[in-house]
Amino acid sequence: MAADMEKTYLSVAGTGKAEIVIKKSRFIALASPLNSVEEVRQILAQTGTEHKTATHICYAYKTGLAGETLRFDDAGE
Repeated sequence: MAADMEKTYLSVAGTGKAEIVIKKSRFIALASPLNSVEEVRQILAQTGTEHKTATHICYAYKTGLAGETLRFDDAGE
């Protein structure tokens, strides 16, 4: 069974989006299955273009079956 776990992983099934406003601040969350770091960069660029007035774009992602790459940025929050 341990060998099987090395070949599988959990991810989101599809793209999801949620929004909430707290004390006049608008928070938008996006989750999406992606296949590469390049796809992450494209989504971040697209998000910046769509939300030009955003003061923060925070993100987190993990790649590889063993989680070899882990990146996040909370914009100092």
